[in-house]
Amino acid sequence: MVAKMGDKCSGRVIFFAQNQYHPVITAHRATNKKVIYFDGTYIVASKGSRVMYRFPVSEIPRTKDGVLGVQIENAMATIGAA
Repeated sequence: MVAKMGDKCSGRVIFFAQNQYHPVITAHRATNKKVIYFDGTYIVASKGSRVMYRFPVSEIPRTKDGVLGVQIENAMATIGAA
C-alpha cells in the first residue's frame, strides 16, 4: 500500500526495506533512484547501482547488532529523511 503512494508523491521518493532484493527496491534502483536496504551487516544507501553510504548496524546501539528488525527499519527511515 505505501509503495503505491509513491506514484502520487510530487516529491522525491526513497524506498527502504530489509531485503535488498524486494521487488519495489529492485524496480526503484533500476530507474536510478535512491533506496536504502539492510544487507545483513550494513544499512546501505544507494542510487541505482552506486552505493553512496554504508552504515554498520553494530554502531547503531538500538538495533542490538542487527537483531531488532524494527529498529533497523527506524534507522533506515531516519537515514532516508536526512
